[in-house]
Amino acid sequence: HVYLQSPFFLPDATLAEALTEAALSGMDVKLMVRAPPSGNRLPDWAGHTFIEEIVKAGVRVFLYDKGYLHAKTISIDSEICSIGSANIDIRSFSINYELNAVFYSEQVAKQLEADFDRDLAHCKEFDPEEYRKRGTVARFRDSVARLLSPLL
Repeated sequence: HVYLQSPFFLPDATLAEALTEAALSGMDVKLMVRAPPSGNRLPDWAGHTFIEEIVKAGVRVFLYDKGYLHAKTISIDSEICSIGSANIDIRSFSINYELNAVFYSEQVAKQLEADFDRDLAHCKEFDPEEYRKRGTVARFRDSVARLLSPLL
């Protein structure tokens, strides 16, 4: 399994493909992001397009709505995890000077997973049907925002 938490989800092609492949291979892949709106709507709009794609592959995405989700964590198979300042976005990966620590610790990984499970109580699962019902104009706006994702 793979559990990720990040306020933003604007992945590069490699990460989006890795999550998609993991889900398609049968892994339990869960992503938690903050529920919009934030102060800056462009990342929210662009993020919807990425989320819609990975959900089709079987990734479960949860929108955290109890305040501002600021966690930036990854836990894999209760064996390895990462905690740090990097959002799951192109800017954090290639422009900003972000720092993450990687732990090869079952104890730390299981604690992160317990925190993830507790946070699920404050989430709504992303519904692709509900997203599609938002209309062509909103989805077009989101697609245009996606073009700016390397800068957001």
